[in-house]
Amino acid sequence: MTISANEAAFKVLLLWTQNEPAHRYEVYDTHMEVNYRLYIAKDAIAKATELGLTAFQCRLMDRTVEQIRYVNGIWMHEGGSMLSTVQRLFDHEALFHIMRRLEMRAEIDELQSPDVEEVMALADTVAFRRIQDLPAQQSAASIIAVHARSNPLYREALKRALPRLDIYGKVQELTGVGLDPDEIPF
Repeated sequence: MTISANEAAFKVLLLWTQNEPAHRYEVYDTHMEVNYRLYIAKDAIAKATELGLTAFQCRLMDRTVEQIRYVNGIWMHEGGSMLSTVQRLFDHEALFHIMRRLEMRAEIDELQSPDVEEVMALADTVAFRRIQDLPAQQSAASIIAVHARSNPLYREALKRALPRLDIYGKVQELTGVGLDPDEIPF
């Protein structure tokens, strides 16, 4: 049995999506013995501040744990960078992955299926929630909107992907357009 070029491209896309960086921040409440998982720096800072903490952790996809500390009024990464700089890198990385996935999907358009689009919508949703910077969110929303408007399977999968985050609604809000081509009056 031979694998077509499209099937091979699809396998590359899935493998690439599964290996996408998935950082997060963790804030540990010592009083309640609860570990909070947060996806953007400002949420981690807010939770640490609420709990009166001066440190929390950043976990990378490779399971590396890095310390974030409040030093002289600035949240600093253990490598010496300001946390805002680290978050900016994470923002750009997530945006890159959303763009790259769209490019890769365009190459294998005829392999659209509900299962494929579920995986892609979930991956885009997870990447989108890791973006803190508003202009980067708007760029990501535009990319997601283009794909959602042209692909009804993806659009429906996007509505179901992590529903409590309502990425579908946030994308519409950030782009100012509906994601269903029938929703836009011309």
